[in-house]
Amino acid sequence: MSYQLVSDIEVKKVSLPEYALFGGGEQTARLHVEFDIVITQNPESYIGLYYLIMDDDTPIGYGSCSGLGKHAVGDTVHVKDKIVAPDVPAKYAKACNMLKFVTEYTYYSQRDALRKQAKKWNEELEAKYGIKKEDDK
Repeated sequence: MSYQLVSDIEVKKVSLPEYALFGGGEQTARLHVEFDIVITQNPESYIGLYYLIMDDDTPIGYGSCSGLGKHAVGDTVHVKDKIVAPDVPAKYAKACNMLKFVTEYTYYSQRDALRKQAKKWNEELEAKYGIKKEDDK
């Protein structure tokens, strides 16, 4: 990775889930965070941060942060980001306890697997409680 985390990740605000009565628009819990990174290698283009939301050694969700601009080696960049809780059953979401910063390649390979796993978990939960989506009626 072309950067190194050099500060604690400070949670500035917690936004609870929001539910819409009509037309979707639901949002899961969000953490508004700030932290500092130092550029350690000359990035080929703009800086992108990629992370996995972990339950110890098991990835549960994923996220990324872009729009940090171009920077030179040695620059300290103050990052403000919103981490969105994974859309998975609560027992998995509650177990999330850390972020693991990863390469872009790892992010995309894990993201696809996590999307499939989240869909499976949600389908199992829907089947357990007999929940049918509007399309299933």
